[in-house]
Amino acid sequence: MDNWGVHSLFQLELGLLLAAVWILCVHRRKWVALLWVAGIVVTGHIATLIYIIHRSMSARTVAEAFLPQVSPAERGGAAPEIHACDAAFNVELPDPADSDVEADDATPVEDRV
Repeated sequence: MDNWGVHSLFQLELGLLLAAVWILCVHRRKWVALLWVAGIVVTGHIATLIYIIHRSMSARTVAEAFLPQVSPAERGGAAPEIHACDAAFNVELPDPADSDVEADDATPVEDRV
C-alpha cells in the first residue's frame, strides 16, 4: 500500500514548520513574527510567499532578504563609511609619533622601489 497522501502531508507540515522557525529567527519584532506564523497556519505557504516578497522588496542583497537584519546599534556603532577615493589613493603617510620619519617620504606605494 502506498501512503503518498500521508507523505505529502508530512512534507507540507515540515515545510510550514521550517518557514515559521525561519520567520521567528529573522524578524526583529517577535509579535509581528507571531502574526506571520499565524498567517502560515491559516493560509499555508501563501503567507510564506508573501513574507519572502515583502522582505525582498526592502532588501538590497539576497543576504539581507534571507538572513537576520542587525541594526547598527546592535553591531556596536555605525558601520564605517568607505569612499571611492579610499581605494584609489594608496599613499603611505608617516606616523606622527615617529620622530625619525622624514616629512617628504609620502610617495605613492606603487612608485617605490
